[in-house]
Amino acid sequence: MGWKELSPFLKRFKQINPPEKAIKDVCIDAIYQIVGIRLIPHEIRINNNKIIIRANHTVKNEIFIYRMKILSVINQTLAGKNINDIT
Repeated sequence: MGWKELSPFLKRFKQINPPEKAIKDVCIDAIYQIVGIRLIPHEIRINNNKIIIRANHTVKNEIFIYRMKILSVINQTLAGKNINDIT
């Protein structure tokens, strides 16, 4: 069986998304790496390719300052998943 014959069967595996816990861990690590603030998993929610931060306002403001850099690191780490925004 050649590669062309296998490609329809392998196509479904291209769409596999990482579990939400793995995405949260990557987000927590990226925020800690860039901002120096360690969040806990229940302070982050992933919804429609957006990260929703549920922390106090000073923490959120510090994260928003570095929003683009954090998103860049997250999207490089999660090659198949595209996170669009932090709110």
